[in-house]
Formats: sequence, structure tokens, C-alpha cells
Amino acid sequence: MDAVLCGSPLNPLSAAAAAAVYREMSLRLVVVPEHGQNLRDRLREGRIHALSLVAVACFRLLHCLLRKTRLKRSDDYTCLREFLIDHPHIPIVSWDGKERSLARAIESLGISGEDRPGVLVSCIFPYRLPTRLRGFEYLVNIHPGLLPQNRGPAPHFWSLTNGWEESGLAFHRLASDWDAGEVLCQRRFRIHPRQSEYGVEKIAQDSLQQSLTHVLRNLPSLWEEAVPQGHGTYHRKPTKEERVAARRRSVIRWWDLRRFWSR
Repeated sequence: MDAVLCGSPLNPLSAAAAAAVYREMSLRLVVVPEHGQNLRDRLREGRIHALSLVAVACFRLLHCLLRKTRLKRSDDYTCLREFLIDHPHIPIVSWDGKERSLARAIESLGISGEDRPGVLVSCIFPYRLPTRLRGFEYLVNIHPGLLPQNRGPAPHFWSLTNGWEESGLAFHRLASDWDAGEVLCQRRFRIHPRQSEYGVEKIAQDSLQQSLTHVLRNLPSLWEEAVPQGHGTYHRKPTKEERVAARRRSVIRWWDLRRFWSR
């Protein structure tokens, strides 16, 4: 079955999703956002948070360099860009968020068709994707938080801030509203309030590699049995004051980097 992945270049969950899709299906195209988030916008959430993002980005780019020079040959990836370096035959398209340009990119590569329905998987993608694409029967989004109580762009932050002892991954149908589609399945894991966002993200990445394989292998039955979410809670992007008040949970720590390097 033909598959298209939409993800963010420096995100580890996008890398785990790409690796799982590549193993289980024919990954024909990877779509990345045309414009990355401006660092100036990140500074509005606090300088320390922005510096942590820069440190993590540099760390992941270092892994990309090691992969490019063939000094790293493991099957573990710290970000989607590193996965793509290891799989140069997979086409990459930068998308501007307009539905027509995405449809043209897919059609130009001859992906999917009426006789072989395709799959689109979205994982940490900043643009709103169309809920219908010609030739695609399954459009799945991976949300790094439990639904419907943890919708929104920063689920790791709000899980820790609210003192929850459990978080997870939600696989759901794409819908016109953010994170509101019918749920295919959810994978839960334990977290600790003293962890950072990056620590929870690492747990989510490890969990995603196993759970997405299950979803892809059982997609037709899960699709038919999808459960509507009902009433839920949408958490907006945290402000600078909220990040400081939460004792800087979004600040990278040395033990986070040590765990990252262990990959």
C-alpha cells in the first residue's frame, strides 16, 4: 500500500513514524513544512526555552552530520532529517499549506490510485491537512497526548504541568478541527511530574515505534471501529509566564541529552 508521511524535519516522533511506515508499507513521499517556526516567535515563550530548543536542534543536527559521514549506522534516528539522509531515494516535498499544491505533488509521483487506496500519516505537522485526498482511503494523525483531554500544540507541557501520572499517543482520523477526529487507538505510558518535556518526548518516541506498527497492520479494522471523541479539552500554546511558573519544564537537562545520546 502506498503511503505518504507528513512530519517535521527535526522532530524525533516524525522520525519514528517514518521508520515504521517504511517497514510496513511503501513510503513514496515525505512532506515537510515549507517554513520553519521563526526563532523570534519562540523567544516569546521565554529565552531559556528558546535556548533549549536551539541546543536540542544542534544536538540532532550533529547526529545528521554523523549519519551523513557514515560514522553512525544504527537504525535509531534522532529526527526525521536523519532518517531521510539514510533513505535518499524517498522524495521530499516542502508544502506551503495549500491543498492544491499537495494534491499536485502526490499526483506527479503517481502515488496511489483508485485500484490501490493509499495511506497518509501525519505526525507533528504544523499545517492543517485536508481531510480528503483523491486515491487515499486512510488519513491518520498521530497526536502525542491522550485524547480528548489533552488536545493542542503542547501536550507534553500540559501533562507535566497538570501533574498527570499518565500520558500517551493517540492515533485518530484526520478531521477539520485540530485533534478532534475519531480515535483508532491510544497507547498509554507512565510519566513523572519531575521529567522535562524532552524526557516525555523520548518515552513517546520509543512507544511510537511499536504502537504505529500495530496500527498500520490492523488499519482497516481499526478504521471501521474508530470511536468518536466527544467533549474534550483544548490546551493552547503556553505563554512565557506559564513556562516559568511551571518551573521550566521545557528546559533541556543534562540527563535528557544523555538519554538521547544512548540511542
